[in-house]
Amino acid sequence: MKFPKYMLHLCPVLVFFFLSQFVLPQNRLQVKLTQPPPNQLRATDIWKLNIFNPDKSPAEVTLYGTLEEVSNGIIIEGYSRVIKLGPGYKTITYDDVKSGRVSFKSGKWREAFLNTGNAPSGDYTICITVNDKSGDEVGSDCINQKIEISSPPSLVSPSDGETIAAEIQPVFTWTPPTPVPTGQINYKIKIVEIFGRQSPESAIQRNPAWFEQSNIRTTMFQYPVSGKKMEADKNYAWVVQALDKEENPNGSNNGTSEAYSFRKGGTLIGNPKDTSNYKLHLISPANGDTVPASSLPDFTWQVKPVSPALSFSYKIKIVEIIVFTIATPKINNIACS
Repeated sequence: MKFPKYMLHLCPVLVFFFLSQFVLPQNRLQVKLTQPPPNQLRATDIWKLNIFNPDKSPAEVTLYGTLEEVSNGIIIEGYSRVIKLGPGYKTITYDDVKSGRVSFKSGKWREAFLNTGNAPSGDYTICITVNDKSGDEVGSDCINQKIEISSPPSLVSPSDGETIAAEIQPVFTWTPPTPVPTGQINYKIKIVEIFGRQSPESAIQRNPAWFEQSNIRTTMFQYPVSGKKMEADKNYAWVVQALDKEENPNGSNNGTSEAYSFRKGGTLIGNPKDTSNYKLHLISPANGDTVPASSLPDFTWQVKPVSPALSFSYKIKIVEIIVFTIATPKINNIACS
């Protein structure tokens, strides 16, 4: 019996289909990992995925997840307990696997995840493998994630330990994180009073906020007139924190700058704009200086206390000192009788 030519060509296709269905291993579940936000990689991000079960019957599976850094190999791996999948899509989160077993590679990665919640800088690959009850792989997916942790903001002014004049509302300035993160960065400023011999860092950690402001879009902040008035001759500490648009800290040290201190100067007597409160101090030439004949004198002076809120105009007057000689009459041999 002769088969038509088209049947001869169709036979290999049917054989391959038969083998693929019953002999060759197959991935019958569709697995899709969720890409974390840019420059973010938290331990929970390893377990964010969607699984599609095309069968009408439920399935029981386990997940094996790894986080690998290009230069250091696998730094996190974990196994879930049995997860039941119904037909169709199921979204998997950390809550579905937290009862399983997860291990960290010791060193900076474990410390980074525990202390900051985010992976340190590096090139990472997240992989998830789905296994059925017999341990056979029935689905998998991998994604790459690059992390470049920025330094926190750097405080500029008031400089550490600076004294601010009583009548001045301080202006706080800082530099952005470096390298500059992508996307919108907001800042949060916190000011606390320093008690006794506290360090600025201890004051920030322990003391209640004297003033706080969030959603600052620039690297400069003018202390508002409506803000709680700072007291004269008191010391304060301040920090700035960088946050992304989801209010997550951005940068090392939880996105928080080092702490600086400043002192609010004593209150002036009377009206601060009354010029009687200010003294003019001559600086050079100092009293009694000798200026070389070949040089022109350079006259300098300073008004104290310093007040950027006021400006002065000056008038200089120079006079010649004339030395008079008084003749004393000579008295010779006066005899008294």
